[in-house]
Amino acid sequence: MHSTLTVYKASAGSGKTFTLAVEYIALLLSSVSNTEFHHTLAVTFTNKATAEMKDRILQQLYALAHNLPEGQVYYEAVQKRLCAYGVELTENQIREKAGKVLSGILHDFNYFRVETIDSFFQSILRHLAHELSLTANLEVELNTEEVISHAVDRIIDTLQYNPAIQQWVLNYVAERIENNEKWDVTRSVKSFARCIFEESFQNRNARQRELLNNEQVIRGFQKRMKEIEVDAEQAIIKEAETLNEQLQKGVLNYERISRGNNYHSALQSIMSLAYDQSKATLPSAAADPLKLLKSTDKKNEALLAEAEVISGKIGHLLKTYQDNISQIKSARLARKHINPLRLLGCIEEMADQICKEKNQFLLNRTPILLSKLVKDCDAPFVFEKMGTQLHHVMIDEFQDTSLLQWQNFKTLLLENQATGGHDLVVGDVKQSIYRWRNGDWSVLHGIEDEMRFMRPDIVPLDTNYRSQEKIIDFNNTFFPKAAELLDSLSPDARFQIKDIYADVAQKCKKDGGKGYVSVRIYEKNGINRPDNYEERFIRDMIEQIRGLMDKGVPLSDMAILVRRRNMGTELIDWFHRLAPDIRLVSDESFLLSASVAVQMIVNALRVLADPQDTDPVPLHYLIKHYLTDMSGLPAMPHHFTAKDAGQCLPDEFLKDKAELATLPLYVLCEKLYAIFNLSRIPGQSAYLFAFFDQLQNYLRNHPSDLRSFLSAWDEKLANEPIPCGKIPGLQIMTIHQSKGLQFHTVLLPYTDWDIEKDKRGDLLWCEAPEAPYNDLGLLPISAGSDIRQSIFAPWYEEEHLQKRVDALNMMYVAFTRAECNMMIWGMTSKTDKLSPSSMSGDLLRHGLELDKNGDEYTYVSGEQMGKEIKERTIENNRMTPFAQDLKTEYATFRPHLDFMQSNESSQFILTAGEEGMESQDYIELGKILHYVLSQISHIDDVDTVLDRCQTRDSFPIRHNASPLSSAYNRACSRNSYVHGSHRTTRCTMNAASLPQIL
Repeated sequence: MHSTLTVYKASAGSGKTFTLAVEYIALLLSSVSNTEFHHTLAVTFTNKATAEMKDRILQQLYALAHNLPEGQVYYEAVQKRLCAYGVELTENQIREKAGKVLSGILHDFNYFRVETIDSFFQSILRHLAHELSLTANLEVELNTEEVISHAVDRIIDTLQYNPAIQQWVLNYVAERIENNEKWDVTRSVKSFARCIFEESFQNRNARQRELLNNEQVIRGFQKRMKEIEVDAEQAIIKEAETLNEQLQKGVLNYERISRGNNYHSALQSIMSLAYDQSKATLPSAAADPLKLLKSTDKKNEALLAEAEVISGKIGHLLKTYQDNISQIKSARLARKHINPLRLLGCIEEMADQICKEKNQFLLNRTPILLSKLVKDCDAPFVFEKMGTQLHHVMIDEFQDTSLLQWQNFKTLLLENQATGGHDLVVGDVKQSIYRWRNGDWSVLHGIEDEMRFMRPDIVPLDTNYRSQEKIIDFNNTFFPKAAELLDSLSPDARFQIKDIYADVAQKCKKDGGKGYVSVRIYEKNGINRPDNYEERFIRDMIEQIRGLMDKGVPLSDMAILVRRRNMGTELIDWFHRLAPDIRLVSDESFLLSASVAVQMIVNALRVLADPQDTDPVPLHYLIKHYLTDMSGLPAMPHHFTAKDAGQCLPDEFLKDKAELATLPLYVLCEKLYAIFNLSRIPGQSAYLFAFFDQLQNYLRNHPSDLRSFLSAWDEKLANEPIPCGKIPGLQIMTIHQSKGLQFHTVLLPYTDWDIEKDKRGDLLWCEAPEAPYNDLGLLPISAGSDIRQSIFAPWYEEEHLQKRVDALNMMYVAFTRAECNMMIWGMTSKTDKLSPSSMSGDLLRHGLELDKNGDEYTYVSGEQMGKEIKERTIENNRMTPFAQDLKTEYATFRPHLDFMQSNESSQFILTAGEEGMESQDYIELGKILHYVLSQISHIDDVDTVLDRCQTRDSFPIRHNASPLSSAYNRACSRNSYVHGSHRTTRCTMNAASLPQIL
């Protein structure tokens, strides 16, 4: 019997998109209806994957319907899947059906449900807006850090109105001062508060949340932890002092025992609670009393008896230290973050309040809310609110889903299975690199056991259609060995990494052994980096790039992958110095801050926001670039002196700075664009479009305030990239960005990142197995060496195990992007085996058979491949998207308005009326004036309209028509013109005179 749940385990390059498209098309064609796509949901992980999936489905439906050669492979695959579903269709029936389905999709595109995980959950959220007490037009907010920052600032600003919270903050300040840390806790709290949207924090139950708001419970917990810490310290110190006193005054003292200084140092470190238990001095003496005696004293019976006593005391001291140091470390770690932890609930409530005020809902709260809703409510009701009944559900990149997302999807899958639907899951555990976004690879790894009652079909896709044979052989050799090396660091771990990589070996196309792999690893000089490390591998990289260019490989077919963005910035600087002729393309190159025109607008705003000229830098930036980029003149030193500074700038800017500063922000920026004539700077239109788009987005949720915008620019907007198509050049991107992509040649520098090193500020959410440490439930615990000696050690070991998986998965994603050539540069230490402080370069050195020459390890397989230039074929598929270069220019025009209301409209309403006039009266008067003016078509109509209004009951008696008429006549300018046979008089009226018309 054919299972209704299929799990494709798709390794890199194994045709995952092809398989998904075939499955989707086969499901649509197997239905009697031509609108089965209404009931078919395909969920992907990124917007790019969504667009690619949609394009592929439309293209192949068109190719099937019109019998195009490119669709023959899909036709055969679709026919095979239809047979698996028990559906027999002839070729003509398949092609006719494909045409009808394609027509249905194009005519009802909104129901073509191929979307991201986030957009799917958001659609459910919007349909459940009423049940969740949300507005139907709520806006989904992605920037959680901005919301958190705003929430913390508001809490700090209103501390005087919240004595309890004020005391919590003061306690936190006092604690930081006691620990010699900065007393300003705002930044620390903002950083810590990011965890309120982590699933670990959100999973705290109601009881645990209530405990954090109970002052008595919190104080009792802190007091208890402090007592445990003090008692344990005293127990250790007392024991150590007793032994120390004996070794100072006894017959067998420090001077008499063998290597007495070592014992003295060890006891001092124990009394200071900094003893290194890996050292063998004390343990060896505890095991063998003879270790305490010098060779000349070993036959002295009295000294031997004394040594046995001291040996016993050392053993007892070590046990006391071992038993109590765990209590000390555990108590310190448990109470370290209690004060900021108490603030998290307040911050969460304030963040929710801010979102409610702005009609927003935070994106990463969606799966949490849905999880609770699905758990507490009738699941069919929740999903029926989507407005359609699903028959088929397909989930792509399943290894990147979180546990909460899986719980939501699992409910959907079970509901779908109960109604006879078919579900499909696609993923690869080895490509799970989004754990920092709550991605959990174990969900996919354990799905076969968890869903065993559904007897899922597990289908491995083990043939690599992307890479050449040498690259596949390299990966097949390296990763099993690397997994074993990482497992050797913790043989008794909860799981073995080699089990995750059991299916890493891939088959390949028979291509005659083509492909090229080179690895060059530089050995560290002790603890220092190799001599001229970066310059050496960058010069080698440049040489390789130029060689590939000579072989016909264009720069746009190459990619440099880095672990972190700052590495890409460093590479750009090196290439500018060593190879300026090689064009590099990266996100860093297309940030808004990289635009001269945008920076001129921003610096002009800074000048306007600083009327006292306290900071000369923005003005000097304007002068320099206005002269060089606009006037083509060199910027001379005298242009920046206090006397002449700014004199070379436009008069309209210099003379009207005060007036410019009063304009609405968007109008002001357009005005500055015109004043500085920024259209004369070439290549800036794309940046300007993006800048004004970002400005509009900012103004939707923020006031039109100059200084607030400049703060937002410095914090976030300056680093926003502009949307751009494929630009010729050598691409630099992070490994995360490269996921799902492929390139003819991949270059991997800086393969030297830490495998499992703790980062400053890392927190683990732990729940101790015993009292009193578990009295508050889950606690945030700082990751570091201290945790290994505490009751929280199992969570720390689990975290490091997960870090090893992350490191190997990162290498797997990077090493599987290349089609023909892959070149790797890295760094390794001199150690003979891996350790927790090892780097990815160490993993390469120990996992491969490398040749050594001096401080370099090298590996080469195959020969570099060039690229043949093929003639471009004409596409007959109308569903194939195509790109066309269009020239765009940004332009702005002066508004043709006689009146523009300022932002201070509330002040205008309250102050512009008659003395003693209430605001409601002013509003009523406005309604009257609006009606009067709507009835007047010609200047001669004024008296007639006013007389008619005066006789109506709705016209207030207090408003006399005569003054209104005379005021109207005075305010009108009789600029008449004739259009055809109709004579019109244009009337302009000063808005400030309206309240004085009475």
